[in-house]
Amino acid sequence: MTTAALVLIAIQLESLRRSLLALLAISPLFSAVHSVEDARSAAAAAAQLQPVLVVLDADLLRGEAVKTIEQIKAAAPHTRCIVLVDTIQEQRAMESTRADRVLFKGYPAAELLTIVKHLLTEVS
Repeated sequence: MTTAALVLIAIQLESLRRSLLALLAISPLFSAVHSVEDARSAAAAAAQLQPVLVVLDADLLRGEAVKTIEQIKAAAPHTRCIVLVDTIQEQRAMESTRADRVLFKGYPAAELLTIVKHLLTEVS
């Protein structure tokens, strides 16, 4: 992992977006954390910024999950994608995409950081 590691967050709920931004910004794993407010912006920003990690809100993807994740993976092949979901139905739907992990919103912060660390050290 490089010291220039960048994270991109696309979360609809402002309080969740701000909390995740704060959590990842203080992590020594990342030098910068950016956020966008919609799926289209996430794909465009991933292409431009080439982040090591993108965290997406399933609520933003509304029927566009496969397309958005494919766009991110095509533009930034080494980027890992985590999708945050609310329900088991969303979890099942997201598991059929190229998302690297699907997690429920409200996942404990310490465990989330551990998952992120492992995800970023896995061989692609």
